[in-house]
Amino acid sequence: MPSLRSLASVLVAMPVTLMGTTAVEAAINVPAGFTVNTVGVGLTKPTGMTVAPDGRIFVLLQSGLVKVVVNGVVLPQPFIDLQDEVGFGVDRGLLGIALAPDFETSRDIYLLYIVDPEFGRPEEPAVNPAFGRLVRYTGTEASGGNVADPDSRVVLLGKGPEDGIPCCYSSHSMGDLEFGQDGALFISPGDGANFNVPDAGGDPLCAALFGDEQDIGAFRAQRLDCLAGKILRVDPATGQGLPDNPFFTGDPDAARSKVWASGFRNPFRMTRRPGTNDLVVADVGWTQREELDVCSGGENFGWPCVEGFQAPPIYPGLVPASDGCDTLETPNNPGPVTDPIVQWHHSNASQSVPPGITGQCAIIGTFYESTSFPAPYQGAVFIADHIQSWIRVLTLTPEGGLDEIVNFATLAERPVDIAVDPTTGDVLVLSWLSGKLSRIRYTAFDLDGNGTVDGADLGILLGVWGQSDVPADLDGNGTVDGGDLGILLANWG
Repeated sequence: MPSLRSLASVLVAMPVTLMGTTAVEAAINVPAGFTVNTVGVGLTKPTGMTVAPDGRIFVLLQSGLVKVVVNGVVLPQPFIDLQDEVGFGVDRGLLGIALAPDFETSRDIYLLYIVDPEFGRPEEPAVNPAFGRLVRYTGTEASGGNVADPDSRVVLLGKGPEDGIPCCYSSHSMGDLEFGQDGALFISPGDGANFNVPDAGGDPLCAALFGDEQDIGAFRAQRLDCLAGKILRVDPATGQGLPDNPFFTGDPDAARSKVWASGFRNPFRMTRRPGTNDLVVADVGWTQREELDVCSGGENFGWPCVEGFQAPPIYPGLVPASDGCDTLETPNNPGPVTDPIVQWHHSNASQSVPPGITGQCAIIGTFYESTSFPAPYQGAVFIADHIQSWIRVLTLTPEGGLDEIVNFATLAERPVDIAVDPTTGDVLVLSWLSGKLSRIRYTAFDLDGNGTVDGADLGILLGVWGQSDVPADLDGNGTVDGGDLGILLANWG
């Protein structure tokens, strides 16, 4: 299989085929051979999305609304309105969503958000301590799952502060939801600590809500008896920890029983590697570094004692009331401390691993499992930086290490999520800055640009059979051959 780098050089020479005027208006800059189409607008401060098997897109708005996009139209009635319940401000809000694996029959949707300290609007200051909540709603049969049945509500985590996920500042609150191959539900909350200064606790309001043992700032990420700064793995029916979790105590309601991995600062987005229970997690960094972690269960990724491949400033020398850096790899906090597979520096590309990348807010989208994009993209994962608005494509080795990272798109208007439409194989990009949902489609298979892969395209391909450095080299291996014919036939019509 050719590499993504070789494919990128081929695509530069390909003509761009525009799919209507909206492709011209779209801001995202993609390689030749791809087009961009706007399929949803007016989505105020979107934070995440998920796609149903039939192509419906469920979009989260930070304020607490879940919008549904069908055939490029944002439906006027939301799936649900939780604006009175959701604590909305700075980086808090409605941030995580997942459809049940059997959504087509169950119509179940899971949502993750910060609870408003005082129900209703206007919002209180977002620095007030609050807690995260995981709920499940079922869509009505009459709406086909597009509208929630309010009576179906089940609170799985966060009935109150005592079983909620602590958040004692305005960021690093909730993150993502992802179903495992085995049907368990993964959750990725941040450490809930102050991002402006090193935070080792000492907040009376935090202690009053969660207890002195949770008032340790960023070191919550190292406390296995705390849900913050972790990847959690729970039973989606009950919200309880599972017996095969690495720190299960025998009590499924214990915080430690729900922990899958620890040592995260702000794991805002994660995705599961197909065919495994391994997660690739984008952990948003502090003052210098972002990182991507491969998580199989039981690891400690080190925050706030380790960030990326090294120690961050100040934190390793702080002495919180408990769970300081001296607890790493002890019997109560066993680790192992695990390195990321990628880190990028905020300003110095030479300090990134691999070098050449800078950015300030790591985002990961999803693995590409369709066949609509060329072969080198298949099995790769889309990553992004929310601040610099770039999108890249990362491939992993079979063992889960880094293979390569290749540029894909720029000007993505602060991406917060990337998904794949299972009905078309198109890549969907949700942009926070513009409130826009964009669809990226590969059109270079349509060699004559008439909008359809058909006999005319077959004639073009056969006419350059055996040649090199021509657009009909669809798989980028350097020669027009049977591999390209197979790709064209797979996209016929």
